[in-house]
Amino acid sequence: MTPSTTILIVEDTFEDRLLMTHFFTSIGYTVVVAVSGAELRQKIAKEVPVDVILLDVNLPDGNGFALADELHLGDYAGLIFVTSRGEEHDRILGLDVGGDDYVTKPIQLKELAARIRSVLRRRLPKNAANLPDNYREFAGWMLDPVRRELFCPAGEVLPLTSAELNVLNALAAAEGNVVG
Repeated sequence: MTPSTTILIVEDTFEDRLLMTHFFTSIGYTVVVAVSGAELRQKIAKEVPVDVILLDVNLPDGNGFALADELHLGDYAGLIFVTSRGEEHDRILGLDVGGDDYVTKPIQLKELAARIRSVLRRRLPKNAANLPDNYREFAGWMLDPVRRELFCPAGEVLPLTSAELNVLNALAAAEGNVVG
């Protein structure tokens, strides 16, 4: 996550919207909120810069799948469907209309944060010069020494001891050179 990472939460349920907004702002994301398809359209029309969109499928004025397809949301930003609709055909449709991921409710916030990081990593340009300054990348793995997190290529966070973090950080910083 970079300091300017912005998430657009499109969710009509007050409790879910409040829960996600509070959690993601508490871990350093900037959060923009829309409660309907109409508000989502306004944000897109105003070209509000966002990195990831968390989109509910069941909105009071439209269907999230149709909105994603019509507005090409997967081209605009990373797109994760967050919905109570968990049937296989819904998950497939969500991915087919441009979704990067599909999460069913009830929401597990730490897992959703890991999925967001995974989407962000996949959307980063492949050259290391465009990675956030604190990230180290090696063989598809990403190490954030400031947040003390190691992400495997699938996006999962692996816990590290202090010693493991120090060794990995030194090896990743050496970029293939011998470390003495």
